[in-house]
Amino acid sequence: MLILAMGTTFILLHRLPQLLKTPTFNLTEKSLKNLFILITAIFIFRSIALVIFIYIPEHSPINFANYSHWFMNQLTILIFTLLFVILIFIGNLYKNLDIQKSNIKIQEKIQFSYDVHDILGSSVVRSITHLSHYKKPMDNQHFLSLLQQLKHDLLHVTHLHQDTTYQLPLTPTLWAAPIRLHFDPIFLALEMEIQWKFSEMWHTQSTLHDYHTLGIVLDEILTNLIKHSHAKQIQIHLYDSALYPFILDIADDGIGFDPQQIQQNHQGIGLRSMQQRLNNIQAKMHIQSHTGKTFIQIIKLP
Repeated sequence: MLILAMGTTFILLHRLPQLLKTPTFNLTEKSLKNLFILITAIFIFRSIALVIFIYIPEHSPINFANYSHWFMNQLTILIFTLLFVILIFIGNLYKNLDIQKSNIKIQEKIQFSYDVHDILGSSVVRSITHLSHYKKPMDNQHFLSLLQQLKHDLLHVTHLHQDTTYQLPLTPTLWAAPIRLHFDPIFLALEMEIQWKFSEMWHTQSTLHDYHTLGIVLDEILTNLIKHSHAKQIQIHLYDSALYPFILDIADDGIGFDPQQIQQNHQGIGLRSMQQRLNNIQAKMHIQSHTGKTFIQIIKLP
């Protein structure tokens, strides 16, 4: 019992200076800190008392008139030992919570960078492409509409996690309407032929968040087609099945790309962003690409 008490006391004394330097921000942390100090003081006095009781004959426990008093002393040490273990457990729990909060903040920052790249970056590319291929003199109203779209996309990024304006699309055609409104004029100006094909209705309806994410991913894919593919023909097919809530096929006849090389060279934030978004909604993206033919398929898993 003496070894247990002395060992616990040394551990408490070892951690006490670190604890005293640690700032407290709320009542719970202050209470735990005071409890730790109290337990440390008790163990110091109990260790001294045990040394006196054991090694000084006149205070030996065998001379106690009431042996239950000795038993209660040892039980007290055991109880405070358990309290010490619980205190350490609570302290580790708080540390883990702090680590989790820190990880959440990091993930939020990464997600925000993806949102800026995917949504605002796509809007900037569309606007630049539209301006560079607009054959007629642009009036102020037309130019103002482009700036308003950029403003809308910027507000969408900053309020993305609180967005309540996005409504569940009734059909695949309605889901794609805003995307077509943005890209069809650009493809026309670039003389890129695009074919859209949709199911008449959703047979297996997914969630609003899933459709919203799919729209952001398709927006990024079409933006990359404009920037890099040099394609002349594009086919987009959105449908579903009895097993999968939605399947999106995108094919083009551009120069192609190597997704593995992009990943190995730590390039392509857009590709990583798309994969992360799709993972969050339990969807997978398959890419087959070579010169003259690129096929991308996105499947929402059940």
